Amino acid sequence: MTISEDRQTPFALLENFPGPIFVFDPEKDYEIVFSNRAAEAHTLNEVILDKYNVESFQITRDEIALIWKLLRLEKKITIKRSFTIAGKMNVYKLLFFISKAEGKSFIGLTLKEIKNKVKNSLGDNISDNQDISETLLFHANILKSIQEGILVSDINFNIIYHNDASEDIFGYKHTDIQNKNLLDFFSNVKKIELKDILKSVLQDSTYSAEWHCLTSYYADLYIEVLISPIKNLKQNISGLILVARNITKRKIENREYDNLSQRLKIATDSAKLAVWEWDIEKDYIFFDKRMYELMGISEDSFEGSLYSFIKLIHPDDVVKFINEIEDAIKHKHNFEMEYKLIKKQAPFKYIKSFARVLFSQKDNPGRMVGVNWDISDIKQTELALLKSLQDVQNFKNALSKSALISVTDIDGKIIDANEAFIENSGYSKEELIGNTHRLVCSGYHPNSYFKEMWDTILSGNYWRGEIKNKSKNGTTFWVDTVIHPIFNEKGEIYQFLSVRHPITERKNAEEKLIELNKSLEERIQDRTRRLIELNKEKSEFLSIVAHDLKNPLTTISLSSTILLDNLNKLQIEETEKFLKRIVYATERINNIIHSFLDLRALEEGYVQLNKEETSLNEFFEKIRSSFKEKAFQKNIHFDIKIESEKDIFILD
Repeated sequence: MTISEDRQTPFALLENFPGPIFVFDPEKDYEIVFSNRAAEAHTLNEVILDKYNVESFQITRDEIALIWKLLRLEKKITIKRSFTIAGKMNVYKLLFFISKAEGKSFIGLTLKEIKNKVKNSLGDNISDNQDISETLLFHANILKSIQEGILVSDINFNIIYHNDASEDIFGYKHTDIQNKNLLDFFSNVKKIELKDILKSVLQDSTYSAEWHCLTSYYADLYIEVLISPIKNLKQNISGLILVARNITKRKIENREYDNLSQRLKIATDSAKLAVWEWDIEKDYIFFDKRMYELMGISEDSFEGSLYSFIKLIHPDDVVKFINEIEDAIKHKHNFEMEYKLIKKQAPFKYIKSFARVLFSQKDNPGRMVGVNWDISDIKQTELALLKSLQDVQNFKNALSKSALISVTDIDGKIIDANEAFIENSGYSKEELIGNTHRLVCSGYHPNSYFKEMWDTILSGNYWRGEIKNKSKNGTTFWVDTVIHPIFNEKGEIYQFLSVRHPITERKNAEEKLIELNKSLEERIQDRTRRLIELNKEKSEFLSIVAHDLKNPLTTISLSSTILLDNLNKLQIEETEKFLKRIVYATERINNIIHSFLDLRALEEGYVQLNKEETSLNEFFEKIRSSFKEKAFQKNIHFDIKIESEKDIFILD
């Protein structure tokens, strides 16, 4: 098939493109559902649809699933893999893009060998535009809708086809391009050099370079050029295809970027920031030296794509990272995020990223420029602080359950109170707020007590004391109170924190103990008085006993004296009389002593009474006899006589 036969059918023309193209269907477990002729030739005419799947390119199902998510950004994804095609092991650059057809989305893939320094595939420069990838596979109008300028010539370099984008890029009308020769079209390029280039491509090679041209209105134009041969079905070269991408804006931006980069480098070096830049269109990420150090990788191990960047991030943060990137591009705002890096052992390295999306004049996202810095120390401090705050919260909760807590302003008006305070006071929170603690004052303490309290806390010190309060229903309760002043950033007191612990039970026990002590003191005093009285009675009793003992002793003494003085003079009867007196007096003393012992035993509770009938006349005669001698000396005579019918009594 000749080029002239193909020019009316652009889809047939695409089948002759040298770049291998594969299409995967996500709904069929990423099965290959399409491959072009170049793909078949690249694999030595093996049956592509039957033999190859996504794993043939050393891509796991998880990786292709992640790539599918990243393609939501409407950008191409580039990665590197080593695998065997047609029995040949090599390193390949894989370019993924979104393709849509018949209302369905697919994943497109083109590849090239990295070891080949000369670009040999149109697929290496395919735009990631959805319309391009769609038409590459299923739509015959691809050349018309592609963003790059397409010029197709015969072997004599006469332009036989061009797309609309080429008119926009070069500034020419359709009639100004059609049937024009490539050597004349690029008049500012030396014809000799250009002719040699075109002839070289006709020898089955490719050519790529950046050209400086002029538009139809003589404006500077910078383009990326890729020229490849076109082969017919017999694999004979029948023409050339030139793909031109307008990079004028990028060139200008690069110059501005160089200046900005220099200034940015000075700033980042001073702030120890790591710089990165993502070319969204090409899916290429640049890391500066500090960025490699920060991310913990070597320059050789980094493939330079968004996908390879994401593989460094901890799985917990990957989805959020992708969503934040997509959101920043879609809504045109800055990207800002904290995330962890993959690390085998804790603690993790925490990174803070900040980036800005740069848009083209056509409002398309071009680049994202960002900075990263290590916030691990800050994060560890935050985590420690969060733990401390949690501990404080736990302590606060425990304290709130066991203590009555209130906060007042500088004037003592309540601004907050916990549930325990509300429950014990009997007032609602609304009733407490705005009131002072006089609301629960019982009147038990003097004003001087609270004056001392206010003097203490207003001086900046804490006060502690026991206060008797009164609840709304009139019942009283005791609290052990600690009041702390709270200072603002100027060091001034602006609030007071009161923490109270109920001690009503303890105070009640103390009051009972005081009453018991008082009762014991009264009992001791009564007992003391009784002992004094008993001692007095004892003294009186001893006086009586001494008096009672004195009489018989006197009788014994007098009788003994008379006997001794008149021993030879007295008659036997008289002597017997005095001896009887001595015997009686002795018995009297013995009876008094026994009576004293019996009285003591009676007081101690273990004496027994021996009751018997006694004649009072005989009893009193004994008493009269004990005093008779003494009475005789003093010339006193007394006598006791009781009537006989009243003479008998029961005595001990």
